[in-house]
Amino acid sequence: MTENELKLLTYLVSNFQRGNIKPQDPRTHLPYSQVLKDIGLPNDDRTPGESLNRHAMGGLAEWLSINGLPAITGVIINKLSDPNRPGMPSKSYFSFHGREDMDFAWLQQQLKLAGELNWELELSDRGLVVGDDFSLPDEVDDSLTEGAKKTITVNAYERNSEARDRCIKLYGLDCAVCSFNFESFYGLRGKDFIHVHHLTPLSEIGESYRVNPEHDLRPVCPNCHAMLHRKGNISIEELQKEISFIQAVESTSY
Repeated sequence: MTENELKLLTYLVSNFQRGNIKPQDPRTHLPYSQVLKDIGLPNDDRTPGESLNRHAMGGLAEWLSINGLPAITGVIINKLSDPNRPGMPSKSYFSFHGREDMDFAWLQQQLKLAGELNWELELSDRGLVVGDDFSLPDEVDDSLTEGAKKTITVNAYERNSEARDRCIKLYGLDCAVCSFNFESFYGLRGKDFIHVHHLTPLSEIGESYRVNPEHDLRPVCPNCHAMLHRKGNISIEELQKEISFIQAVESTSY
């Protein structure tokens, strides 16, 4: 396995371990362009999917297949706004594994297996180490004055750990959208884990400003955090209503 392939596998496993991925919900899956950017690989082919496939995804899929492990790369999908294959992996994903195109039931099964697998154990048996703490830019970092750009892999805006702590002290560790609590669900392993979300993205402010933890920040779980970003300018209150509506529909029996 190459360095890029291991990096991609670490990233995917970490997203499952953090509870970001729901196998049956494509809204929680990872678009090709997002994965390429998050792990810092160049977009130097015709599409982000082809770039990712050439640099890491193709080799990783082959390695997983040879070793009899779940086809976890199926969690990498076309954007939900894609007019042709919204929320689905490319055709090559299914053909590589000898499946009919758009075999959604098989895809869900593979992602369910990927979410349940003890990856640390399986990979340690093969001489590899994949932790559950893949480093991604968080919502908060170094100084209460925020907005100055620093380089990670792409430009990200500085965040502030003190602001994060104040936000959590004010609002707690429950997600402000769906009330999910990592410690309640995962036990001690999830203690103190939560994203801190800027109500107005720093990238839209575009200049240094004094962050106010009470008015500017909210604790948000990774799933809701991703949906807030993917849906653009939707507010926390609007997302709450949308989730409540979906839950009401799903719980209705006819």
